[in-house]
Amino acid sequence: MFEVSYQRITDDSPHFANLTSLFKSEWPEYEPEGDSTLPKPIVAIVEGQVVGGIAYTKFAEPKSDREVVWVNAVYVSETWRHRGIAHKLIFLGRQQVKSQSKLYAYTHVPGLYESLGWLREDKNDQASDVVMSCSLE
Repeated sequence: MFEVSYQRITDDSPHFANLTSLFKSEWPEYEPEGDSTLPKPIVAIVEGQVVGGIAYTKFAEPKSDREVVWVNAVYVSETWRHRGIAHKLIFLGRQQVKSQSKLYAYTHVPGLYESLGWLREDKNDQASDVVMSCSLE
């Protein structure tokens, strides 16, 4: 049995570089956001090792010019997948965004978000990446 702990981190946390490396392993172009108004990233830790995390960005809301918080990245190391870690990260991530009516994610794994009750914002079933949203009200 394993125990996962979840921690909000800042860029001076010892786990910050590990989380950035995890994200870059999936998205080489990933760069941490320097916006202090964004919610803090959350890491999933097992036996002292970062095995996953969630981070945020700001981008225009669909069909609007208003800039809102989006999920920028959710990642769990392959050996730790299918254990509920991504679900918990997304759940905790939603709790950090209180100032808007919806949270958005642009993702290539819409099924993960759909399993948590998120909805597709765009209806292009041919696209590999889709915009997902969940109500925060």
